[in-house]
Amino acid sequence: MVLPLLAQQIDFENIHFLDKEMFHHGTSRNKNYLDLVCKAPMIDKSLKEKIILVHIEVQSTKDNKMTERMLDYYCHLRLKHHLDIVPIVLFADDAKWRKKVQN
Repeated sequence: MVLPLLAQQIDFENIHFLDKEMFHHGTSRNKNYLDLVCKAPMIDKSLKEKIILVHIEVQSTKDNKMTERMLDYYCHLRLKHHLDIVPIVLFADDAKWRKKVQN
């Protein structure tokens, strides 16, 4: 499981998937559609309503600009929705990991 501590705090029965969240880079005519974006309500013991956006991208080819692209998507989502964002990239290629992931 990805981010197990966070997953324990999400109300999975009330997740709302956003349809075709689009990102248009200002200097390009290309439109990118984000793979998956959902509004996830948090189970908060203080009973305050808390919603986060979970953004998942699946990457199956090498992309030297992936980090930059994820930052662009993060900023776009934050400005548009004014919610905390949890960005996740699932690498689905055969390449070896080059950077260690911090816990």
